[in-house]
Amino acid sequence: MQKNTTPWPGEFDAAVVVHSKCVIPIAASIQPIRPHVDLQVLPYHPLRCKTCSSVLNPYCRADFTALIWICLFCFQRNHFPQHYQSISQRPKDQVG
Repeated sequence: MQKNTTPWPGEFDAAVVVHSKCVIPIAASIQPIRPHVDLQVLPYHPLRCKTCSSVLNPYCRADFTALIWICLFCFQRNHFPQHYQSISQRPKDQVG
């Protein structure tokens, strides 16, 4: 997201005064389809909720002992696939 912080155009210095007092950016340019050069693509499909089809994300609750995750939107309990049997709560770089 790119924020515009340039002062409003005007004949007087009022634009500079308004700009200096403005805490929130006046405009924002959002590009949701912008290509990312360094984006890591995973070799598997995302896990979807069986009720509402939302995607498993970092804000969903997960139970690693029961191998289930709870959907953030509909609170449906979903099972992890069989190839997730060795999943743990610790990130891969900290397992050891």
